[in-house]
Amino acid sequence: MNKSDMKLVMLRLHTVLMIMLIALAAVMIAGIATGLRPRILVTASMEPGILKNSLVLVNTAAPYEQLSEGQVIAFRAGKTEVLHRITEIAEDGSLTVEPDNGSGEAIVEKVDYVGKEILAIPFIGGWLKVILRHMWIVIVVAVMLVIVGCLPYGKKQAT
Repeated sequence: MNKSDMKLVMLRLHTVLMIMLIALAAVMIAGIATGLRPRILVTASMEPGILKNSLVLVNTAAPYEQLSEGQVIAFRAGKTEVLHRITEIAEDGSLTVEPDNGSGEAIVEKVDYVGKEILAIPFIGGWLKVILRHMWIVIVVAVMLVIVGCLPYGKKQAT
């Protein structure tokens, strides 16, 4: 592979990575604008329904009044956010929730409700935890892509 071919490969790689970075940013912004919040399930409490280390998208715009039994919701339990499945809806509107592994139920009031689960992607959350722990690597790669994109490409024209 000669030098010109290598430059062409690097340019194409840069273009693909930049498109992916821009697309990811656009999806994140659109999700935030529509009330979607990503959560990583760090325990096995929702297995087998939702696997540990799954990326769970929670719709924070989902109305509390339209929830039904069997749905998975996110709610605040003290300072943490928890995912449990609705097992019963009381006449006063409070929800009885329980993890899928049956380790204990809780009562959720409207004030503690965060949103309902709309999508769970297995294993992605584990990868994201690693990436977020090493965010400086992501930042360095992004900066390098921008720098490489600013470098001139091609032969200089004789004047």
